[in-house]
Amino acid sequence: MVRALRAIGLSVGAEQQRFGWWAEPFEYLFELCENWPFVVAPTQVDLASAMFREDVHRYASFTEFAFGALHEPLLAICGQPRTGTLHGLPTQLSTWLQVLGPDIGIRWFEARLAWPSKLPASQRVASEASRLRDQLVAWQQHGGGGMSGTACVAVPVFEMLMANATDLSVEADPSFAARRFRIGYSASNRMWFAKAAYEGGGRVIAASATARWVQIVKQEMAAFRPLFLAAGNDEAPDGWQERVREWLQVSGKRPPHERAGESWLLSERRNVARELNDDSLLAAWERFDRDCEHFLACADQVFLHEGVWEGLRQLLVSFRSLRAQSVASDLRYWDEPGHPAEYPPRQPDLIWRCIPAAFVAGFHAHVGVAQREDPELKVLRGQFAAWCLQGLVDKDAKTRERAAAGYHRVDSDMVEPSPSWRYARARAVKTLAIDPGGRGHAALKVASEIDPDPRVREVANDAYQSLRRGLGMPSDSSPRRAVLGAFWWLRQAHLLDLDPMQKIDAEGAQRTRRKELDRTKEPTV
Repeated sequence: MVRALRAIGLSVGAEQQRFGWWAEPFEYLFELCENWPFVVAPTQVDLASAMFREDVHRYASFTEFAFGALHEPLLAICGQPRTGTLHGLPTQLSTWLQVLGPDIGIRWFEARLAWPSKLPASQRVASEASRLRDQLVAWQQHGGGGMSGTACVAVPVFEMLMANATDLSVEADPSFAARRFRIGYSASNRMWFAKAAYEGGGRVIAASATARWVQIVKQEMAAFRPLFLAAGNDEAPDGWQERVREWLQVSGKRPPHERAGESWLLSERRNVARELNDDSLLAAWERFDRDCEHFLACADQVFLHEGVWEGLRQLLVSFRSLRAQSVASDLRYWDEPGHPAEYPPRQPDLIWRCIPAAFVAGFHAHVGVAQREDPELKVLRGQFAAWCLQGLVDKDAKTRERAAAGYHRVDSDMVEPSPSWRYARARAVKTLAIDPGGRGHAALKVASEIDPDPRVREVANDAYQSLRRGLGMPSDSSPRRAVLGAFWWLRQAHLLDLDPMQKIDAEGAQRTRRKELDRTKEPTV
């Protein structure tokens, strides 16, 4: 057995010397660990046993082992060795993770970064973090534990990722868009380490890393807005047939039979888009279907780090940008197969409904933190009301100057160009029942006088009278329900702005509102 171990040791040592990983000969590494349980019966090795763990420690101690040389590329997907004869090999990172746990990961990561390299630091950190993530995921899948088990290594890696995330312009390049949020790429890796670091309960994370992280997730949420603006067209882009046919010809792929026509090209379109990393071959809903998980994860991070209002605001901006229907005509964002809405859309769109759903879910998940310090949610309601009021004013000083000279405003002169949205914003302010900064009523009074739409002027005046008289929330009413009631009005605007001829299922909308309010419970003392 010793001869077999020595032979393997020599082969591994020769490989390490060829790549310049060790300066000293490698002949006797395995002999220094007597009874190393390796090679003879690899399937019988218990990597979790105390004896094997002791052998690993002895191996590291005797050889002054360089953890950066752990041979991660020998592993196949999910951290499994390519052959059974590699089971328990001490030059594999998976062995050390299984024996010593994830703490070893940071030693490997730091050692890898210490090696000489011509790559920029940001690329090296991102590359090694990606490799480490793959190994940690494999460790979790094989019984290593959840996110809490990886926090010890995730925190320093995450901080290093943030320190080197100085220029993300390459990720915003259109040619990179098709793979920007895929698993294994930078955005996905950052998100994984962030979740492990913040949710794992590890040590305190540097404030600078958190600040940079919040900037990044907001930038990534903003990257989805052009997609939301293009969401109204479900058709594949013009000219896609020729481009797909050309690529299939170049790649040598032929149709299954002579009569295969556009239906076959359509079935191959997504595959070609993935091969070419070309999002222009996909409709907006297809791109969002692929990447929505990352979008929602970004929203969760904003809620976690900047509080309930900033999370809601980010989703409101996305919701306002969305040019596809995400709620049914009775304003539901959830599916009820047995109770369709009276008018189309009878059910919310499966792809897009996650945006209003995330608004409500995020509110319920995080409002409790705000309400502990502010039981009546005055701050949150004021922030929401202020956001609504921002759309009821002139978009620039030039418009005011022209109006003073007798010019009659049109919808495009307002910050919020949609009369449906301005109407809903004014309604929402009244529902929130708060005068933000003590000046909101003045903004409503101006809106009641200058808005180009008579319906908007009417509801703005109604909200103005309510705020001017100080008609706040009744003592027995719920501030949480006021917030959701305001969002109920905005969902109407979402539908009517997309189709002014759209019929709102009034009875169904009231039923939806009652269901939402019934699900909204105030905290018990």
